Amino acid sequence: MRVNNVLSLLFSLAILITIVLLLFFLFPILTLDERIVEGAEGVFETAERYEQKGNALQAVNEYRKAAEQGLAKAQFKLAMLYHEGQSVSQNLTLSVYWLDKAAKQGMVEAQLQLADMYYQGADINQNLNKALGLYIQAAMMGATVAQFKLGQMYSTGQGVNQDWARAAQWYHKAAEQGEVEAQFELGMMYQAGKGVSEDLPEAVRWFKKAAEREHVEAKQWLARLQAQVPVMEAGQFKATSEVAAAFDNPELQTLTAQAHHKMKVALAELQLLYAKGDYEGVITQGSAQINYGDDIKKWVDQAKKVQAALAEVSELRAATKLQEAYDVAVAFKVPELQMIAADAKSQVDIALAELQYLYVKGDYAAVVNQGSPKMLFSEAIQKLVKEANTAYVELKREQIKTTLQAALDDKAANLTIAIIGDSLADGIWAAIYRELRPKKDFTVIRETRTASGLAALDWRDKVKGLLDKQRVHIALIVMGANDGQVLIRKGKPRLAYKSPSWKTAYVQRVKNLMGLLEDRNILTFWIGLPAVRRESMKEQVTMLNGFYEKTAASFAAVRFLPIWHLTVNEGGKYSAYGLDVTGRKRLLRANDGVHFTTKGYDVLTRYILESLYQDFPFIKSEGQNG
Repeated sequence: MRVNNVLSLLFSLAILITIVLLLFFLFPILTLDERIVEGAEGVFETAERYEQKGNALQAVNEYRKAAEQGLAKAQFKLAMLYHEGQSVSQNLTLSVYWLDKAAKQGMVEAQLQLADMYYQGADINQNLNKALGLYIQAAMMGATVAQFKLGQMYSTGQGVNQDWARAAQWYHKAAEQGEVEAQFELGMMYQAGKGVSEDLPEAVRWFKKAAEREHVEAKQWLARLQAQVPVMEAGQFKATSEVAAAFDNPELQTLTAQAHHKMKVALAELQLLYAKGDYEGVITQGSAQINYGDDIKKWVDQAKKVQAALAEVSELRAATKLQEAYDVAVAFKVPELQMIAADAKSQVDIALAELQYLYVKGDYAAVVNQGSPKMLFSEAIQKLVKEANTAYVELKREQIKTTLQAALDDKAANLTIAIIGDSLADGIWAAIYRELRPKKDFTVIRETRTASGLAALDWRDKVKGLLDKQRVHIALIVMGANDGQVLIRKGKPRLAYKSPSWKTAYVQRVKNLMGLLEDRNILTFWIGLPAVRRESMKEQVTMLNGFYEKTAASFAAVRFLPIWHLTVNEGGKYSAYGLDVTGRKRLLRANDGVHFTTKGYDVLTRYILESLYQDFPFIKSEGQNG
């Protein structure tokens, strides 16, 4: 019997253990965090019961337990108890501590309370930057109060740079959710055009929403706007119609209809003036009516554009920029500009056709001469003139090449090189003479004048006299070192050095001389001026070299040959010493810092002749054969 009882007891125990194990495996197990939260919720409910029963001390202890377990609402409750000094001694430090805990968990009430404390600075030190961050967090969670506060901060510039546009954005979010103060502030912004475009009907709409909530100032503004409508009607028809339309008032609706009628009449008058071509009338009359409506403004703006186009086209035509004038004029569908466009196009087409005819004939020089003044007409003419100039240069070079080759083939005559210029040219002549004397196919002559230049003498006449009595195939010119002075003209006043008239006259003398040599099919190397020691001369040398190089570029038979790089050191400064033709360092410049020593002239001569041989290799080979 006793054995049976024991067995029965063991059996019952086994069943009990089985049930416990089944419950353990069949029901979900709470995680540690879930158990804490579940536990904290229970503790919070216990605290609330204690508070309801009037046991404040025990309630605070339970709220603290739940808060320490991370329950946000317990943290907020405890913070507010410390803030108000209810059931506990007031402790703002602990209040801020627990509010911060709850706020970081995303509790909007805690974010707002803490933001208000930082914003007001009454209970704690004011910190507008922290307040701004907390308001933004709450606003992003949809808190209307926070959105309104942000609107205030941005509109007043508290804690942030004043930004009316951002203020309007936050006010709008709050107003859409029914915040009456935000609705009023948004109405004020629309009526003043701050942060948003001025829009009186929209201002009325928001004032109405706020007034429906008994907002006193909103009602006052509605009454003010409504009273202003008859006064506005005198000239601001657009504003009249828009504001009047926002009110359900028969008298105002009548004013709206009248305003629309006056706008139509004013618009029709401007359209008539525009059609007559009286653009100044459109601008004058329309500017006084600009508030009538957007259509009025469009016609005034269009008239201003037409006037500006007429002025621009006039300037372009005066500057012979006909293609540009056409491009501007053709964009406007008004008779005056369409006629100008047609005329400009006609002139461009005729000029282009004439030049194309000359080009096809092979008269490239005529294309360049006649087309150069018309290059501004159009890009097509510019392109054709450039192509003609290239063809002319190639043709001229072939002619010169033929002339040079014929001179070398003619056993009864030599190829003549003329050295023309001042005392620098004298030195180059001596060096070239020494270099070419052994070669029987060359004759080297000089036409030089010491202490001379283009400022003191018009060299064209002097060179023409030489060419009339002497056949010259190649000309080497160097001058300019003496030209830092007044320009002398026969029977005319002298021109002050570097004055605009001096520069014009000097360049013209350069052109005249180059043109003479080109007309005679004479290959010409205009040798640039060297670096000089005297600082006062550097500007002169640089200026004149620029004149020579730019002018030579427009002649097919003339090449500008710079020698500056041969006369400076590695640092680009004047140097009296350099490498001679054997590669040894020697004194290459004379004591005056302008001229050269014999070895210096030899270096220049080697460079000049090598440049000549590079362009016309057959000259070197023929000379060597000779």
